[in-house]
Amino acid sequence: EQPAAGSRPRDRSWRPAIPPQHGAWAFLIVPVLCGYAVAGASPAGWLLLVAWVCAYPVGYYLGRALTARVRRGSWSRLARRELARVVPWAVLTAGLGLPLLLTRPWLLVVAALLAVLWGLGLWLAARRGERSLANDLMLVAQATVALPLSVAVVAGPAMLGGRLAVDRIEHQ
Repeated sequence: EQPAAGSRPRDRSWRPAIPPQHGAWAFLIVPVLCGYAVAGASPAGWLLLVAWVCAYPVGYYLGRALTARVRRGSWSRLARRELARVVPWAVLTAGLGLPLLLTRPWLLVVAALLAVLWGLGLWLAARRGERSLANDLMLVAQATVALPLSVAVVAGPAMLGGRLAVDRIEHQ
C-alpha cells in the first residue's frame, strides 16, 4: 500500500516506543535498587528489574489506548497506534517474567494487586483525572510494591516478615 501524496508512510516496525514520562523511571528503578540494598542482589533480582522496567511501557501505552477508546467511543487511529506500541513491550515483559513466574508462582498475587492499582489509575484517567492526587497516589502505591517485591524475589517472601533484619544484624 502506497501512502498518499504528501503523507508519511506508515511505520509498521516493532521498534519499542519509549514513554516520555522521565520522572516515572525513578519511580520504577529506585525502589527496586533499595530492595537490593536491603536483601542483596541476585540474577533473579536483576531479571525482575528488567521485567519491571519493561512492564511500565505496557501499562503506559495500554492505558493510553484504552483511555482513548473510552473517550472517543471507538478504536480511533490514536487508540490503535497506542495499542500497537504495547506489543513489543508486552513480548519483552512476558519473556522476562515467565522464568520468574515459573520459579516464584506467588508473583501472580503481586501481579493481580498491581493490575488492580493500574485499573484504578486507568479508571481515573478515563474520567479525565490523569493529573489528580488520587491518580498520583496509584503510581506511588505501585512504586511502593517494588521494594518488598524485590526483597521477596531475592531473599524469599518469608524475609518480609522481619527475619531479614534479624539476619542482617546477626551477620554484622
